[in-house]
Amino acid sequence: MDPSELDSLYAAPLGDFVSLRNDLAKALRRAGRKEEASDVKALAKPSLVAWTINQIARRHHDAVNRLFVALDRVRDAQLGTKDEANRPSLSEAMAAEREALDEIATTAQAVLTEGGHSATKATVDRVARSMRAAAADPAKRTTIVRGQLSEDVEDDGFAGLAAQLAGAAVPKASKPRAKPDAPTRDRAKAPSPTRAKPRAAVAPPTEREPPTAPPIDLAAERERRAELERVAQKKAREEKIAARRREIDAFRLTEQKLAKDVQQAARDLKAAEDRAERAREQLARAEGRLETEKRKRAQAVSELKTLETEDDQAPS
Repeated sequence: MDPSELDSLYAAPLGDFVSLRNDLAKALRRAGRKEEASDVKALAKPSLVAWTINQIARRHHDAVNRLFVALDRVRDAQLGTKDEANRPSLSEAMAAEREALDEIATTAQAVLTEGGHSATKATVDRVARSMRAAAADPAKRTTIVRGQLSEDVEDDGFAGLAAQLAGAAVPKASKPRAKPDAPTRDRAKAPSPTRAKPRAAVAPPTEREPPTAPPIDLAAERERRAELERVAQKKAREEKIAARRREIDAFRLTEQKLAKDVQQAARDLKAAEDRAERAREQLARAEGRLETEKRKRAQAVSELKTLETEDDQAPS
């Protein structure tokens, strides 16, 4: 099903979602699209936070784009870029991120208030956190751009992941060290001929090197993330193009319908003008007959008066 067919659901007031969803499912079922109708019927009503993010994405594109750019700069500052000479400053990138999130929070407060919802600090903070968590994942950005988020998005620890990829110390990395020691202690307590060979193969504790994390190819990771973004952006462009084409087709259909309406109106007007012309002719004939009857009556009155006068003057 084309995602744009769901725009009316996610753009509407939150309280109207269920009724609009059910109406759309019924319409799809009547159109013979039973599988899609079932999919629509199964759509969950967005949480208040998700609904707010959807409205921000639909009405305030610039604020969302500024957050995207700020998060990308933080990532580049942590992971590096192909052009290391232009690698952004981490402190400046994080300051821009905070500024973008402040703008999202202010916008969320306005959206909640306009929608008749309580814009508490807790709700606004949840909106900002969910927006950041979703925007930090290139795969989720398309959903944000569509404005069709259905639930809160938990922070996936993007900053911590980026720090690990950049070579920072990973918490709890030293835990595996205890595992190699256990077999050595067991062998010391219960020596046996069958275990002599494995014991000889184990290096003394003083010679054992601490376990290290597997090497990470930062360039490959950056390329992977860049590819994810390119795919998401390409998909978003394709969806916009498809949506615009559907809009043009809708305009064309509306234009054709209106052209038919104009033709019918012209025919109705011509018929009305013909009826008016016939009515005018009938009026003229009726007025002519009326004038004739008036003259006849006047003539009869005149003749009556003449007769009456002659009668009075006759000798008795």
